[in-house]
Amino acid sequence: MGNKLTSILLGALAVVVLIFVFFYFRGNSNTESAGLTVESATGGSPIGAFLRQISAIRNVSLDSDVFNNPVLKNLKDQSKPIPSENKGRTNPFAPLGKQSASVSQVVAPVDVIVNAPVIIPAPVVPGPLSD
Repeated sequence: MGNKLTSILLGALAVVVLIFVFFYFRGNSNTESAGLTVESATGGSPIGAFLRQISAIRNVSLDSDVFNNPVLKNLKDQSKPIPSENKGRTNPFAPLGKQSASVSQVVAPVDVIVNAPVIIPAPVVPGPLSD
């Protein structure tokens, strides 16, 4: 009996603590707005911060003397050509011992059924079941 009473008291205490934590972190409801907020185009929203960054980019100027630098003009292309290689197996999913260069197709004869009856199911109408 004592063990059952202890677990009931601990459960009630946990509920009281959860209610207290909920109302404590919820804050004061008197300072909440009516649901609508008005922000300027460049306000504190993430869009406003993005627009400010975009407008700062407009003021960036690039010195064109960088492209006339002799060090830049003396750079040479050091890339190497990539040789062509075999494309690999024709069927990468085939077992390793069964690689074939050509794909053979086996066509089996098909019997054609003529004048077969067509069965159309009756529509299901919701309603009371009758016996």
